[in-house]
This record gives sequence, C-alpha cells and structure tokens, in this order.
Amino acid sequence: ADRWVPDSGYDIVNNTASFRVLRPNKGYLSVKTKVIDLGGGLYRYHYFVEAYDYHAGLSALRVPMQSGTSVSQYEFNDVDDSPLNNWLMNNTGNTLQFNAQQNNFIHWGTGYTYSVTLNQSPVTGAVQLTGEQAEGEFWVPALVPLTDLIFADGF
Repeated sequence: ADRWVPDSGYDIVNNTASFRVLRPNKGYLSVKTKVIDLGGGLYRYHYFVEAYDYHAGLSALRVPMQSGTSVSQYEFNDVDDSPLNNWLMNNTGNTLQFNAQQNNFIHWGTGYTYSVTLNQSPVTGAVQLTGEQAEGEFWVPALVPLTDLIFADGF
C-alpha cells in the first residue's frame, strides 16, 4: 500500500492520504486512502487499514459520507480467500460501516482493503476505527466523501 500513497499526510492533488497513529500502550496502526476519479461524477475509494504493531485488534471501520451519496461496487480483501469471514458493509445514509465477521479482526502485522464506488468527491476528514480489548472507538485522518461546506454554494 505504501507505493500508492504519500508517506504521511494528505496529497489532495493526487487524491491520496496516509496516516500512522500511535495508540498509547497498544501500538501503531495506519489508514491509507486512494481515491480514483472515474469520470461522470463517480469516484472509487480505496481504504487500507493496517495494524502495524497494534495488538488490540480492529473490528470496525466507519466512513462518514454526504447524505444521499450513491454507493456501489463494494469489495473487501483480507489475508485469506474465505468469503465466510469477509467484512460486511452497511450504508446508514450518512455513514459507511464496515464490520468484522466471525472474529476476523485486523490483528498485529496485517492490513485489510475496503473499496467502494461513490458519487461524492473526497475532502480531508477522518474515519472512525473500533479497537478490541476495551480500546473503544477513535478517529484517524483520511479522505472522506463529504461536501466541503465552505464552497457548497459555489462561492
């Protein structure tokens, strides 16, 4: 995943982002985002979530999105070929929720990829991760499908 995103931070020109964060007493994890403009108002979002040396395990990814966003073509990739433990996606209308199935958490030294096509361009923001072992929910910077409200009226 490091080949297609910057080492750290946002690269708005290339629609990529990469952030490695330290969770106290748990370790490092990272979220990398690459968004491809497909034309015609469609964007392919790729999120790579990695538990670098984060030992608590991750069980959920939530991506805030603009209400009314069209969602299609969800794909999930992990370290095995079993479709029985693939993370499921739930569209709540203003959030995409990706949830672990059958205890298929993101554990130390592994990373999973979530890809989806949306009709909303990316802006800087954050995604929410859920850690296991009483780690709870926390936010990590990423590109997200929200409207930049400052410029929503075209000013």
